[in-house]
Amino acid sequence: MKKFIFTIVFCFVVISANAQVSKPSAGDMYFELNASGLSTIRANLNDTYGGVMVRVFKSETRANRYTANLAFYIHDEFTLNHMHFNYGIENHRQGTERMSPYWGYDFGFFGFESDEVVLLLNAGLFTGFDYIIGDGLYLGTEMGLRMFVDLDPFEVVLSGTVINASLRFGYRF
Repeated sequence: MKKFIFTIVFCFVVISANAQVSKPSAGDMYFELNASGLSTIRANLNDTYGGVMVRVFKSETRANRYTANLAFYIHDEFTLNHMHFNYGIENHRQGTERMSPYWGYDFGFFGFESDEVVLLLNAGLFTGFDYIIGDGLYLGTEMGLRMFVDLDPFEVVLSGTVINASLRFGYRF
């Protein structure tokens, strides 16, 4: 079994090392899945975080992003902890042949249930990078600062640094 796994990993490394690499360009659309057991610095080990993101590149250096994320708490039972839906702008930098660093901002809705359903506005600044494995295929991570605004009663909460150190796997359509 170890030889089989080693062979698969070796083939993956050789193929990705020799794959033709092309960075995103205007009109490209990327679909991304992300998952993690540690979604933020202050996260519990029992938090499971996952979501989807769609990136639409307007140019080689700018992309619109649409995200939907769910966080579950798994202890004695499986419960939804929170969810958020965001729209954002990414500004991609030069980087290297395979690495694509970026920074950006996003805003949207954040909801969770305590005694009642609570809906907050959220906004954030982020930075991260994507490592291009092959043509249109990448892995990545990002981190940033997030702010939440409660409208009833009006309250602004700065949650601090949020590290989305999740496995992000994306593909170009």
